[in-house]
This record gives sequence, structure tokens and C-alpha cells, in this order.
Amino acid sequence: MDERALREQIQQLTVDFRTRDDVFWQRMRELLLARGIDAATSVLAQLHTEDTNRWLGIVVTSDRRVFWFLFDHRRSGESSNLAGWEELTGKSTHVESRAFANEIETALNLVVRDAPDAKAGPP
Repeated sequence: MDERALREQIQQLTVDFRTRDDVFWQRMRELLLARGIDAATSVLAQLHTEDTNRWLGIVVTSDRRVFWFLFDHRRSGESSNLAGWEELTGKSTHVESRAFANEIETALNLVVRDAPDAKAGPP
């Protein structure tokens, strides 16, 4: 994927992460907020299914910290949880850091341009 397409994909993921109201996104935001991640100021660099109900995500915070998480989503929402969580900041040899290096770099660039009240929209 070229750089522009990747940036647009991450921007759309971030808009969804910050604004979508369905149970999936609401519960993800709640669980990440409990870990200190504010969706309003963070960039969602990656999100894809690992299994039917499990989603692998990578989020970059406004202070440029990088976290990997595994979101175990259940339809009821309340029973959804984080099945995995690890800080990747400074861990360039970590398997997830290597696999999603382009996504992380792009998200870090978006964090630099994003003001706390920005919408991660097109530059």
C-alpha cells in the first residue's frame, strides 16, 4: 500500500475510533481509557481480526507512546475485554512492531500534526 493510501486508511480508522457509537467502538474506547488511552487524542494505527471475535489493534498516543492490544469483542459489549496488552514504544524488534512498522510510523507522523482537538482528517 502506498504512503498516501496508508495515511488515509489510518485517518479513517482513527475517525471511527473517536466517533462511532456502536457497542464495538464504545467498549473499545472504555477499555483503552481504563489503560490511560484517550481516543480523542490518540491515533489508531492498525485494527484487524485475529479470530471471529478478536481484534488486534495498535494505538499511538499524543505523547508518542505505542501500544499493542487484543480486543476480545462479545455482542453484549459488557463482556468484551482486552485479552492482550503491551507497550511497544522503543521495541523495534518486537514481532508486532516489525509487522506494522509502516502503520506505526504513519500514525506517529499523524500525532505530530494533530492538535489535541483535531479530527485526524486529511492534511
